[in-house]
Amino acid sequence: IFGWVGLFVMGFAYQAFPRFKHASLARPRLAWASLGLMLTGLVGTLGAGEMLIRIQEPTRADCDTAWTIGILQQAAVTLVILAASPLAVSYFSEPRLYPVIAIISITTAITAAGNIGMTLTRKELDFAKAFRFQFYGKLATFVPTVTLAFVLRNYWALVLGTAIGNFIKVALSYRMHPYRPRLSAAQGPGHPAVFRVSGG
Repeated sequence: IFGWVGLFVMGFAYQAFPRFKHASLARPRLAWASLGLMLTGLVGTLGAGEMLIRIQEPTRADCDTAWTIGILQQAAVTLVILAASPLAVSYFSEPRLYPVIAIISITTAITAAGNIGMTLTRKELDFAKAFRFQFYGKLATFVPTVTLAFVLRNYWALVLGTAIGNFIKVALSYRMHPYRPRLSAAQGPGHPAVFRVSGG
């Protein structure tokens, strides 16, 4: 729920704030396209991390495997988006859309490398830490986006604000949780559940 609320707040700030200044977006289609890319990124990360909450006692093998699958999922989504970008450019009749797609999709993929230990905080019912992480993460995107919107007054505010926020959220996840994930496909206890959940 925090993710969707955050997207709503960012969209409101980017769409409404310029109007408070009696200005309009130079490229409104790009703003909507970048929002769509963020939503696609969110969908791409569903599954692998959430399965840890369903496993009664996840092992390190479970955590590392889920983290690895999450990275592979997001990498696959990113490749599909980049491959389909010419169609998006043609549909929107906007040649400047390609760099927007590239930056947002790649920086969104980087978030998959975030510390999966933050998912464990929810399983451990450490809602205070989970809330702080979500709150700080949204601020990490909201503040740069709004600041850049006043400075740049174009669609790059949302693009660059999102990219900056993604990098900060990854760093923040390792700052707030001691777990250090590793690339792994180990056949640990609960491993089959990873594939059942992540595969739908």
